[in-house]
Amino acid sequence: MLTALLWAAILSLSPLWWLSSISKEKTLSQTTFDDPVACAMIIACIGYDCSGNRNVISKVQSRAYPNQRLVRRFGIDNAFTTTNEDYRKDFRCHAKGKITLDDGRWKTIADLAKQLVGSIPQPGSDVANIRLDSLGQSVTLKISLRVLFDRDPLQLDDELIVEIARSINFLWTESKSTDYPSDADRERLRNALGFIFLDM
Repeated sequence: MLTALLWAAILSLSPLWWLSSISKEKTLSQTTFDDPVACAMIIACIGYDCSGNRNVISKVQSRAYPNQRLVRRFGIDNAFTTTNEDYRKDFRCHAKGKITLDDGRWKTIADLAKQLVGSIPQPGSDVANIRLDSLGQSVTLKISLRVLFDRDPLQLDDELIVEIARSINFLWTESKSTDYPSDADRERLRNALGFIFLDM
């Protein structure tokens, strides 16, 4: 008798489960877009339903609001975190000027990157194994410091660079958390960066 009641309950609830699954699929289909035109309209803050209705917030605000997590974690203020249009334009213009390089400078940067990778101790040497993620982060950070701040990558302390790269990666990952950041984590990064920019 109990088994019969159990099966009756399962069978009576199955239409609800089916309706629930349809409802979930419907909700999912309303929030997932694979049409490039619709995606472009969403990014442009224009009604994706072709109604022409505009988003209640601007493109700048749409980007800045979720990026406030970076302000909390890193204490930064830049074109990705601000809602001030003038500041965003100034920052963008300044950054563009830094990364717009002619072919000769890009070749120099590429040669420098090769030199950095080539200077890594080979397997079998007395030096401890180097993690690939640390290597990638370190080379990227050194090249970025060269392009943006004219720091000589060959003169930068490897351990310090690894510490900075790890701290940035850790804070970036933590920025996705809802917890408030530890001042100690941010201070560790600031102190390490201070050694890179002693003359500034």
